[in-house]
Amino acid sequence: MRLPTFAFILLFFTSLLAGAARTLQAPPAGAQTPPPVAASESHNGLTISAVPWTKSETYKPKFPKKNPLSSGIIAIHTIFQNDTAETIRVNIEQIRLLVTLRDDSRQSLEPLSPDDVATIMLKGKMKDPSRRGPLPLRNNGKDWTDLQTRASDAGITSSMVPPHGKLEGLLYFDLAGQFELLDTARLYIPEVTIVEQGRPLLYFELEFAHSARQ
Repeated sequence: MRLPTFAFILLFFTSLLAGAARTLQAPPAGAQTPPPVAASESHNGLTISAVPWTKSETYKPKFPKKNPLSSGIIAIHTIFQNDTAETIRVNIEQIRLLVTLRDDSRQSLEPLSPDDVATIMLKGKMKDPSRRGPLPLRNNGKDWTDLQTRASDAGITSSMVPPHGKLEGLLYFDLAGQFELLDTARLYIPEVTIVEQGRPLLYFELEFAHSARQ
């Protein structure tokens, strides 16, 4: 009788331990997967984070009537947080959005100026971000001026990040409506300099593959 009793006790405790392990591994009832966070990178006291605006309602406060998204333009809300005691300069014009097209070719997209944003929004979107032709001459009409002003006000208006301060705003890129390119896109910031020392920092490269969208 001793052997069966011992075997029963052993089986009981084995089942108990297995159940406890399943309880520890299983997520609590009603638990949700943590939401994705902004794409970000930090070094030398500077943190850069970026969130693409992929929903029309996100643009409403800045563009209450017509928004860049409907013309194939993606706006990326970008924040430069300086945790050092020195001024940092970011060359905004050298920032690039690196995308891979359907034929596996790579494209380096320059940020659009507020003038470009307004012009494209009035012209309409193209089907291929690599084939958009030359932009027409600027339009000084009322609609163009309104869009240009809104794009400028919402954009990044300086290249200087003050000590223990931040710089933020929208970067605009012409994706010609192919917003799925963001799934493999990277935001490349190559020129960042500590002003007082004249010392360049290592480049920043933010990946959007699993990042948040707004």
